Amino acid sequence: DPEDPPADAFGAFFSETKEARYSIDYHFNIRYPSTETVRSTFTGGFEYLDEDYDQQTRSIFLGFETKGSLEEDRDNWGWYAQEQLSFFNRLHLTAGARYEDNSEFGNEFVPRGSVAYELTQTGTVFRGAAGKGFKAATFTEQFAQGFATGNPDLDPEKSYSWEVGVDQVLWKNQLVLGATYFYQKFDDLITFINRPDPLPDFENIQEAESQGIELMALCKPGYGFTFGGNYTYLDTEVKDDGGVGGPSSPFEEGKDLLRRPEHTVSGYVNWAWKGFQIRFDGSYVSERDDLDFRAFPADRVTLDEYFIVDLATSYTFNLNQRYIQDFKIFAKVENLFDEHYEEVFGFSPPDPSFRIGLSFKM
Repeated sequence: DPEDPPADAFGAFFSETKEARYSIDYHFNIRYPSTETVRSTFTGGFEYLDEDYDQQTRSIFLGFETKGSLEEDRDNWGWYAQEQLSFFNRLHLTAGARYEDNSEFGNEFVPRGSVAYELTQTGTVFRGAAGKGFKAATFTEQFAQGFATGNPDLDPEKSYSWEVGVDQVLWKNQLVLGATYFYQKFDDLITFINRPDPLPDFENIQEAESQGIELMALCKPGYGFTFGGNYTYLDTEVKDDGGVGGPSSPFEEGKDLLRRPEHTVSGYVNWAWKGFQIRFDGSYVSERDDLDFRAFPADRVTLDEYFIVDLATSYTFNLNQRYIQDFKIFAKVENLFDEHYEEVFGFSPPDPSFRIGLSFKM
């Protein structure tokens, strides 16, 4: 924002923030000789991430000017391994783990696993999965200055999740149906709480959970048509606010998590003929809670439901030349019918946008 005379008679605040991330990731696969009985793939590797944060601030209050400077850095080593086994092309097992060594938040062991069993006679697949998660606080959540105050004492977010589901193939493999039940538990979720200085605006809450059902369908009736759709029912609840909740907090005990819709529906229709393709995508999002920070303390409000449609089309010219295999021209319109909605209270979406492009395959 240009440094014009501040609109607020008491003063203004300016900041310039730079974040830099450098990473390297290496992994390898070992595939054992496959037989009709057993297939096996082992994956191992590591990832190194270095992050640097630089913030310069300048504030004006009642005619007095102060400047601040903050520089922080941290790094993370992640070591991971995974084994995939298949028996008789029916039973599929996956087990893996990742060990995190973070200079700011310490060490964390993150396991994951899944199992699937195929009934080839009926085209049915039963599946399940479980695992843990680990998410470090951002630099903004830890060290922000100005209108939001960071908290250097934040703990990382942790989660545990599991799911079970079934998929069914019908109509000579032209129709696929699927259903999944999932459950997630979150500990030490990081939340923004609008509080007066010098209290930090970011805190950990103790526990929240979400659970729900996902349904999917995919149909290929022929003649170049493909139809697909997904539906999600989501139920969330704050179980323990850690003493930092209340009506003005994003995490009020017994209430839903913010910006999580109870119902979400998406679908698409795609038609392809020779080199031409056209696709319509539609998304419906139901009402969900949010906060209005224009008041202090903030008020909990309800965001309206919305439905948006996107349109994409393309045409591919198969050249099969020495240097160029094919040439494609494509276009996409997002929010085709100019739907007005809010994903976050007070922030309107863009107007319908259009893009066109070219791609080559060599």
